[in-house]
Amino acid sequence: MIYTIAIMVAGIIVGRVVNKRHKGAVSIIVLVSVCLLLFIMGVRVAADKNIIANLSNIGVEALIIFITLILSTLLVVKYATKWIDAKGPKEGNNAR
Repeated sequence: MIYTIAIMVAGIIVGRVVNKRHKGAVSIIVLVSVCLLLFIMGVRVAADKNIIANLSNIGVEALIIFITLILSTLLVVKYATKWIDAKGPKEGNNAR
């Protein structure tokens, strides 16, 4: 655990130093790192026979979770917007 935290802290320090000098290079390194991480995760998932065997079930569950999250987010935004609009700015209050 301490090893993981030490690597994160080292990355933060190196990132702050390097980012000030080479912003474009840092963006490219981050993009390549994320793509590499996604590729390795895909290889590990494909190597796990249990995941491959249950892929259809996992896909359906993921789709249900995704749809539920999207619909609930839309409902919250709709009602929060109505609530905020109903309050509106009060008279005499210089809202800027």
